[in-house]
Amino acid sequence: MDMQVNNLTSVNKIGTQKTQTKKFLPAQKPDTFEKSANKFNLDDAMTELSNLKGITGKPKFNDEKLEFIKGELSKTPEKWQPFKTLVQNPKVISSIACDFLKKDTNDLKNIAEISQIKENDAPKFSPLELKNISNSLAGKQLEKFKSLSGASLGIDNLIKLAQNDKLKNTEKAVAKVNEMKANCPSNILDLRLDTDEYDNDAFAVTATLMNGKKVELLDKDLNRTAIDETQNITRNGKQYQIKKSVDYRNNTTSKVTLEMNKKLPQPVLINEIRVVKDKNGKKVRTEYTTQSDVAGVLNIKHVMPDGTEKVLSSGYVDPKTGITTVKKNMVSLDGTKTEYLYEDDPQGNRISDYKITDKNGKVLLNNSLSFEVVNDKKFISSKNDQKYEITVEDKAINVKDMKDGKTSTINFENYINGNQEKILTVMKKMPGEELIALSKNTKQLEGIDDILHSTYGAVNKRIKTGDNLFVMLHELGHAKDYGEVDVKEKETLTKSIFNNKNINEIFEKEKAQFNKAFPSAQRDHINYFIKTSDVGDGIQEAIAESNALLSTYNNDDLFSIRSQYLQQYFPKTIAQLSHELNK
Repeated sequence: MDMQVNNLTSVNKIGTQKTQTKKFLPAQKPDTFEKSANKFNLDDAMTELSNLKGITGKPKFNDEKLEFIKGELSKTPEKWQPFKTLVQNPKVISSIACDFLKKDTNDLKNIAEISQIKENDAPKFSPLELKNISNSLAGKQLEKFKSLSGASLGIDNLIKLAQNDKLKNTEKAVAKVNEMKANCPSNILDLRLDTDEYDNDAFAVTATLMNGKKVELLDKDLNRTAIDETQNITRNGKQYQIKKSVDYRNNTTSKVTLEMNKKLPQPVLINEIRVVKDKNGKKVRTEYTTQSDVAGVLNIKHVMPDGTEKVLSSGYVDPKTGITTVKKNMVSLDGTKTEYLYEDDPQGNRISDYKITDKNGKVLLNNSLSFEVVNDKKFISSKNDQKYEITVEDKAINVKDMKDGKTSTINFENYINGNQEKILTVMKKMPGEELIALSKNTKQLEGIDDILHSTYGAVNKRIKTGDNLFVMLHELGHAKDYGEVDVKEKETLTKSIFNNKNINEIFEKEKAQFNKAFPSAQRDHINYFIKTSDVGDGIQEAIAESNALLSTYNNDDLFSIRSQYLQQYFPKTIAQLSHELNK
């Protein structure tokens, strides 16, 4: 027992003695070799920089630049190592180098690290690109850029992504881009990752190919929602664009065929087939869209698995009478129903009924219109309980309200310029209430031959257009939108329809429903109205188009699908606009 105690005591003494001995030893210096290797000496640094040569073999820095560098390094010597890394590249000229040195120390270190990133055994970013990065990004954005640099993207795209606060998972972003590159043919002309052009809270990877493009739509967390592939082909001497889409959110596939014509600003829809399945993969319906007998009107039908059909839209011209009939019976994504009937004859007489009812049975719009051609100088138009007599004189058009007897006169002198015949011809087709609105909201009309060049100028309140009722009413929609606005006085913009809070809320809600239900193949049909890059333009074009749809049908194949989709999927917007446009 005593021996064990003594042994324990000895151990304790040994421990105590060691501790006491350490107390009296001189403090050990740190590893002086490592420290001296990293120790900054300003004179040595300046000597090294003075001897540094540029790409021409001459000294890289003149005395003025050296003096500036000396001042910066004397204040922040920790900048030396990253600065030294950057200036070792002969292509980094003195002015760019000095700009780098002005950066925050951490930013300078990040730029130096970015400069060392390699691609195909060579620096991925040139000195000018490094300057662009330095001028565009700082702090966390530079860190983000570093984490994105492994993606096969251009410098501008990488900078834009680094600036995008909504992009969180940079590792996944790099993987998505490089996966697209690996899965595409070798003929990629451009590869981009951007905010989805139709949804600011989503993203899209786009590969532009020699004969088309491939797009992967991603949600805010970069999960795949859809794949769109576009191919340009030539068939029988004509050029076509084929769009194939798989929508993983809604379990749908579609194929869209459009004809391309260099004389037209955009492709024309020829047909579309869309297959809708339930969550178990069972087919629910097949949707067919084709051109009809009536220009600008589409035949649309849904075919169920049992063979039954539901016709949503049709256009027909009776070969015996020449009467044109347009019928539509559609339900929007929130259950709002649109019933539409239009008929006209070769003499110019026409009637239309337009009714919109929400899913609860509330009637949002119920218009009945007619237009009677009495002769070449006299017309009768009606809208619900309003009736107008329109008479044409040599230098004026008179519009008489047959209810109260009041007459509005549009004098041609100093009002109509250009091709007057085109303007007068289309004015003879206009309903009375629209002629009155034309007189109220415009100061000048200019007749042109090509309706595709039609415009409305808000500054001079001038419409330029030709002989097409739908296009004239579209431009008049813009004029009504800006009716109470003086663009020289910005505060008056609040009086515009496109700034109406209620209109915008309804439109944005229907747009969100549409984006959720369709991928790019269908969104492209109405990019005129919903593209996010054209801030404010979309709602303005929807207002103008609605003004036309409320009085007539679109009669140009170029605009067939955009008018159809607006009428089918934005009925509440149109119903509300019917009130705002006719105040």
